This record gives sequence, structure tokens and C-alpha cells, in this order.
Amino acid sequence: MHDIGRARPARAEHPGLPHELAGAAFARHRLGERAAWVIAQHVPAKRYLVATDPAHPGLLSPVSVASLKVQGGPMDEGEAARFAAHPLAADAVALRRWDDAAKDPGGALLPMPALLAAHARCIAARKARQEDAGEDPDGLNTHERQGSRLGPTWSQPR
Repeated sequence: MHDIGRARPARAEHPGLPHELAGAAFARHRLGERAAWVIAQHVPAKRYLVATDPAHPGLLSPVSVASLKVQGGPMDEGEAARFAAHPLAADAVALRRWDDAAKDPGGALLPMPALLAAHARCIAARKARQEDAGEDPDGLNTHERQGSRLGPTWSQPR
């Protein structure tokens, strides 16, 4: 999911951002704040997994091992505890595990019709959540329609 930040449209909208943050910013307007937060946690989730799962470093690609050093290495105990305390941390970790597993060139591929069907289900679920929350089709809640901008629902752990 974070790799959408490497696509030309995302790079054009968010020049200069690392690809995981460009992907999150790109997704924020299309999938919502929750999905954007999870996508933005691509690097922190790797650092968390390397710190907390003894088997995880062996699952990383050589490129991911090299970039881990630049990204701060494994989280220390305090960072890991703060990350794990976030309500969406488990989702960020799951997405990171899926991403690492997807780097297997011999792994199973998702056929395009199945991918499109999954996308349609996600869009339908998002619209249902928006309707339940009283949001209009462009994703603004009642307060935002009245001119009161609310900050993001989720923030990155510090």
C-alpha cells in the first residue's frame, strides 16, 4: 500500500516526501485517515517488528535490511511500547507483514478480477461508514461542512 507513493500521480501530488509518507498522503483523500495512518507506519512497523519478533529480521529483503539502518534500526523498548499502544498498531504490523511476504517472487499472485472485487468492497464499506457518520460524499463530516476543521483522527506515535 505504501508503494503507491512511488507512482507518478502520488509523487506529483506530494513531491519530496519519502514514498511511504507520499503513499499515506495520497491514500488519505481516497481511503480515509485510518488507512493513511496505517500506510504511514510502514517504516515504524518494520522497526517495531525487528525489535519484538526475533524471526522478523530473517524475513527482510537485503534492501530492507540496509534501509533499516538509515531508518533508525530496531525500536528501543519505549518506542516499541508507544507504537504498540496505538489503536491501529496491529493493523500497521499486519500490513507490514503482508508487504514483506509479498516480496517473494515465487509467491501467489492475486488475479486482477479478485483485486478489483476487493477494491469495490472497500469502497462500499467506506461509503457505508461515511453514511453512518453523517458524512457527505466528499468525506467531510458535519463539523467540517460547517467550517470547523477538525484535526486528523489518528496521529503518529512519537
